[in-house]
Amino acid sequence: MNVPQHAARQINEIVGARIKSNRTVLGLTCGDLGEAAGASAATIERYENGDVRVPAQHLLEIAKRLHVPLTEFFVLPASDGEKRERTCAQAEESDEAIQIQTALRAIADPGKRRLVLNLMRGFVAAERNASGFPSRSL
Repeated sequence: MNVPQHAARQINEIVGARIKSNRTVLGLTCGDLGEAAGASAATIERYENGDVRVPAQHLLEIAKRLHVPLTEFFVLPASDGEKRERTCAQAEESDEAIQIQTALRAIADPGKRRLVLNLMRGFVAAERNASGFPSRSL
């Protein structure tokens, strides 16, 4: 399958941004990921910047170290004729969602995860009540 160069670059950038987002949530360095993947810190930086494609084996090891499934790094391609444009706000919201998911996955204790989730539910309920939206559970 031939992918146009600009599309390949976009894919590299998306995968790289997700690696970096998950890495920073866990407080890991590029060196930490490089050690897990068998690559240098500079190579991990190049992955994160979208400068080069991440080999499958490195991506597998990175996913293991970040405690995320491989699918974390991919999005479904847009169908022909469909354009997917994200505003800055949407991109930030997406990055925050990834960071929240990664942080929750990093909490090994199920009881602590439930506490964090219940805290988030409380914030959501308070926001809905303050804005006049009907309350519903998550």
